[in-house]
Amino acid sequence: MGMHLMSELERLKTMTNKLTHMVSHDLEEAIEALLQRDRDLALQVIANDDVIDRLEIDIEEECLKALALYQPVAVDLRYVVAVIKLNSDLERIGDLAVSIAEVALILIDKDRGYADPFDVRQMCASVNQMVENVQQALIQSNTARAYEVLAMDRSVNELHRRNYLLVEESINNNRDRDIGFYLYFISISRYLERIGDHAKNIAEDIIYTMEGKIVRHTRRNWA
Repeated sequence: MGMHLMSELERLKTMTNKLTHMVSHDLEEAIEALLQRDRDLALQVIANDDVIDRLEIDIEEECLKALALYQPVAVDLRYVVAVIKLNSDLERIGDLAVSIAEVALILIDKDRGYADPFDVRQMCASVNQMVENVQQALIQSNTARAYEVLAMDRSVNELHRRNYLLVEESINNNRDRDIGFYLYFISISRYLERIGDHAKNIAEDIIYTMEGKIVRHTRRNWA
């Protein structure tokens, strides 16, 4: 049974790495579609969502099979449980990438030369870096990268709070313009902040798998 379990865990690792790569790629393309107002790229991200959803279901089924057939213990059990949890977080990042792509399509239609109320590129870069670090942490079993993600989450949350104030200021200063244009930026900031939260969740699960530490409820400053 030991060899069968090892084979199953290796299969799970391969599938999870594939899902991580797909989600990271779709997020990058959703961000690019938003920044460049690229309709074709946004539509491609939306079309890719079904593939990600299917893989997420396949991984969950493999995890349940591993638990039922091989009854893993200790570090192997932690690994399977962590994969179940991070699998869900990865799928949610994929969903949020689709949400960003959908907003990009709306802004393409609404864009009337208005200035963006905050630096979208800065927050996109921060969140994308979190996802890239999570991808490296997962593929390389690198907890140092995972701790970096925990440290970055606070700055992303601060950006989100600042963005909300900047959108409010833009609305107050431009009452003669389409307020809906500015409101969509609150959604963008919220989607990016939620992606950061999911990346943080995955980082916490990687640390749990590798070190057996539960850091989810700690108040430590990881920076």
